[in-house]
Amino acid sequence: APCHVAWRAINDYGGLSAKKEQNLP
Repeated sequence: APCHVAWRAINDYGGLSAKKEQNLP
């Protein structure tokens, strides 16, 4: 299930990135 893990990691990373962008002015 490495593919699933990678996809989940990408999803989490994207979510964190989006949150950071929203937090930034």
